[in-house]
Amino acid sequence: MSKYMWVWKDDDGIYQNKADSLADIIEEVIEYYDEEVEDLTVKLEGESIVVNFLSDLDNDWSEFDSTVKVEQEGDLNRIQYVIPNEPWDVAYFLECMARLSEVFSRQDKFLITRL
Repeated sequence: MSKYMWVWKDDDGIYQNKADSLADIIEEVIEYYDEEVEDLTVKLEGESIVVNFLSDLDNDWSEFDSTVKVEQEGDLNRIQYVIPNEPWDVAYFLECMARLSEVFSRQDKFLITRL
């Protein structure tokens, strides 16, 4: 049985989904926003979720409330976030990803709740 229900609103509609973990939600959304993302890992470490990937996204990462590290690796950026393992924090993180992506600059909204 799924542990979370999450809703994603974008310019085209509202989508209701279920997931077993917050990490699964993060992976699905990042892969949607950046189909060419490489080395994506989303791991639970204590009370936090660590998101790590290679991407050509070049954002102003300072808007994120989470801890962000960005390092150049060739033509790509190695991006690592540390997010509290809470539905509200993950939803905020995903909204920042949508808004800050120079490709999308979207106003997507997310709502995540435990079942």
